[in-house]
Amino acid sequence: MLSRLDASYSDTASFNLNRFIPLKTVWLAVTHLILTLSVCTVLALPMTDFRDYMLSQATFWTICFIFHFNYVSGHQHLKLGGYFVFYKKMQKVAYFLFAVPSFFSSILLAVVGVLSKTYHIYPTYFDIKYESLLRYLMIGMISVELLLETAVLLKYIISVKKFNRLRPMPDVERFEYLLPSDARSSSEIGYRLEGEAVANLLEKQADLICYYKSTIIDLKSKLNEPQTCH
Repeated sequence: MLSRLDASYSDTASFNLNRFIPLKTVWLAVTHLILTLSVCTVLALPMTDFRDYMLSQATFWTICFIFHFNYVSGHQHLKLGGYFVFYKKMQKVAYFLFAVPSFFSSILLAVVGVLSKTYHIYPTYFDIKYESLLRYLMIGMISVELLLETAVLLKYIISVKKFNRLRPMPDVERFEYLLPSDARSSSEIGYRLEGEAVANLLEKQADLICYYKSTIIDLKSKLNEPQTCH
């Protein structure tokens, strides 16, 4: 019985390795990283007007928005393939990569608005120092933003490359096998549902498996407690 189960498991594992589809967003993240470093290079250049920094920030936000859309689209096959844990992890990273420039853009707009309003009310307090203060403030905030973006991108690239190298089995099996009674040699593979229906069904199964795993761990710990007491 055990040998039969082992053979079945090995067949399933080999089948999963054969149908494994690698996550093809490494090139996307590398391009994103190169563009982020390019913005860092532009930031290092001397700029006479603080509006140039605002333009750089707006350009960087647009780049991150385009890449965010591509990240989300590229992660969909993870969801359909049953890799829900890794899918959720990568989605969080993708949203964080877009949330960072969005947050800093909002902060920069608020700071520029407050300083501009204060300058018009109290021009004598700012005088010539106004533009230099604003410029250094923007350089500091954009530098922190680019540093965060670069660190998260490097972590993303390492995670995806590790996932593609390990080729793990999915959290939930995507395919079911329906063997007809008259012909055992042929088989029908796949769910009869399509699109979001399959994704929702698989996600519910994955959540159920996670719940069972946590319940089993809790039961094991409770069963071990009396043994430790004796």
